[in-house]
Amino acid sequence: MIQWICHPEDHKGNHLVPVFRRQFDMHQKVQKAVLRLSAHGVYEAQVNGRSVTENRFMPGLTSYYYRIQMQEYDVTALLREGGNELCVTVGDGWWRWNNNFGYTLALWGELRLLYSGGSEETLSTDESWEVGLGPVVQTDLQKGEIYDARTEPHGWQKAVNCTEHTEGELIENQSVPVREKERFPGKPIHDAAGKLVINKLVENARWSQKGNFLDVPVDCPTRERNAWTGDAMIYCRTAAHFMDVRQFFKKWLVDQTIEQYPSGKVGITFPSTSSVHNPEELKVVQATNPAMALAGPTSEGNIGEDSVGWGDSAVWIPYQMYLMYGDVEFLKEHYGTAKKWV
Repeated sequence: MIQWICHPEDHKGNHLVPVFRRQFDMHQKVQKAVLRLSAHGVYEAQVNGRSVTENRFMPGLTSYYYRIQMQEYDVTALLREGGNELCVTVGDGWWRWNNNFGYTLALWGELRLLYSGGSEETLSTDESWEVGLGPVVQTDLQKGEIYDARTEPHGWQKAVNCTEHTEGELIENQSVPVREKERFPGKPIHDAAGKLVINKLVENARWSQKGNFLDVPVDCPTRERNAWTGDAMIYCRTAAHFMDVRQFFKKWLVDQTIEQYPSGKVGITFPSTSSVHNPEELKVVQATNPAMALAGPTSEGNIGEDSVGWGDSAVWIPYQMYLMYGDVEFLKEHYGTAKKWV
């Protein structure tokens, strides 16, 4: 049975960046090896020191208490006869960002080995895995990452079963991959004539879209990094002109429906990062600042959660996707959400 596992010393007062490890031997040729992974946080996986994918920020952002994505990789070419090592590092991502969903980072996964002789072996996450710490000391979606290149993975001990908010349904991946494709040195741009150059404006808008569409449509890649509904609503049609964003919005809009408030209110961000999902953290917020005690998707939020121009995304975005792609499923799937909001 696959378990959610975590570092025994990772908790609210001691944020760690755990590295999970499973070492194993293969004494016969493997015909196919498939790795499935998910995490509370975001993960990067390596087999024998080689990355299993160029995709980043997996498993992506969804309304984690209801659904969480898993990804599948063919890692046959990364294995060898004899000793092998699977390592997975898990960072805060959206799970522990502002303690929104939980305090503890966790890993879920399995490696299925099909041998040439017909036998099979499955290595599932459980307490037989080890967990330690590595060169990544701290991760945060806003503050960035602290990396100590002097540090090798160390402090190996047995991983423990994690029970913090593991009730979300595991679903197949629906995210559009996030990948590092280009790097550009910064340089000042001067326009001696002071004229607006339309081509440059369009180019800047396209680059902003690349930076902001990070599994969800965030407001800016440098500061808040929240998936504000109002920002996405204004820009979604332009986004569809620049790129094929059909699947991107199809995946994202499901979480709007999931997190719509019982009264019909639509959150100003979703999956909500402007409120608190974690029940324990919500108690802290309520005790320190009752006026800002945003109750996540299970209550009615605060007064800002019913703002026109943000909540209208329930109507506007599905309609614009229908106009751009002729895909009536956008309207069928989200008609109930739109009607409840209106």
